[in-house]
Amino acid sequence: MSLTEVLVFALLLTLVLAAVYSLLTSGIGSWGKGETAIELQQNARLAMNKMVEEIRKAHTIVNAENVRGTSYDFPTNGSEISFVNEDSDKDGDYDVYDKIIKYRIGGSSGATLVNWVFNPPPKTKPGYFALAEYVEELNFRFFDANSVEILPTNDISLTNYYDNVTCIEISIVVSKDKMRKQLTSKVRLRNR
Repeated sequence: MSLTEVLVFALLLTLVLAAVYSLLTSGIGSWGKGETAIELQQNARLAMNKMVEEIRKAHTIVNAENVRGTSYDFPTNGSEISFVNEDSDKDGDYDVYDKIIKYRIGGSSGATLVNWVFNPPPKTKPGYFALAEYVEELNFRFFDANSVEILPTNDISLTNYYDNVTCIEISIVVSKDKMRKQLTSKVRLRNR
């Protein structure tokens, strides 16, 4: 074998190995993106299922602040919702003296969908549950029985503002590593 043949062989081998390496790197990158997409989809779907299940049972959408003599606020607007779905004190009324459930984005990273459960007195300390990570947006839209949208308000003095809501549209956007997934679901309230 001459030196020219060895150099040609080395060049061809280098080109083949470069092509294999490029193909392998591309495959690993695609696999990683697929894993991220699956993680985001599962993360959002589990959170959406939990929200739909609990919101479907809602009796009262809460729009009040400083109830029960606490400094907790319970605004319901386009980016968070508070509601009562259980008559905890067994008085026949679904009001702020019962268990209140609140969904909002929070957590230390600011990208966690959290579920706050405010137990009725005497247990007034709230419980905090993380439902989903990588949450970029959480939006709620409210509709009456005629499918007319009830625009959200930040005016907490309007305590009965959401009494006519019969359907809620939930939209959640999750993102990680430049990948975004959006899930939307409409929930018809059973107890309205």
